[in-house]
Amino acid sequence: MVKEMERVFIELIHKEFISHRLQSSTFPPWVWSRITENMKSIMSQQDCLFTMVQLKGKLSRLCCAWCLLNDMITKGTGWGWDSERNTITDDAGRLEELYQQNPEYKKIVEHGLPRFELCTQMFSQNTAAGGLARSSSQLRRSIYSTHNIDEEQMEGTQSGSRRS
Repeated sequence: MVKEMERVFIELIHKEFISHRLQSSTFPPWVWSRITENMKSIMSQQDCLFTMVQLKGKLSRLCCAWCLLNDMITKGTGWGWDSERNTITDDAGRLEELYQQNPEYKKIVEHGLPRFELCTQMFSQNTAAGGLARSSSQLRRSIYSTHNIDEEQMEGTQSGSRRS
């Protein structure tokens, strides 16, 4: 039942996320109200009633769990994936090393994370680096100025910062 509740919650949060309602790292109060009401109506058959405060905390814990699992995935290669449990697998016995580094790793591997792919969309950083990075203080590119992007990438410059 816990896994089902998490799956439903992640799907509701993701729906709001793709609607661009996430502000900074949270949602405005009116979105949280809607998420809370949706969770109550969907999960009422299982007697799972949550407050807005509980759901905000749940989102924070899900983000932390995703960060741990993602950290494990990026620490090495050769991990397998158990799509039923939504967690990594290890045939080489390297998990014990990671568990010693951080006991929280064991909890997330044993518990798994439903809808990991949706969590990745929501919690991973979507920032550009290098030649395509744009500061918020820079003017937006017009549709007419984008034809220079390939040239800028080759030269390592950006519009307005050409080297002489």
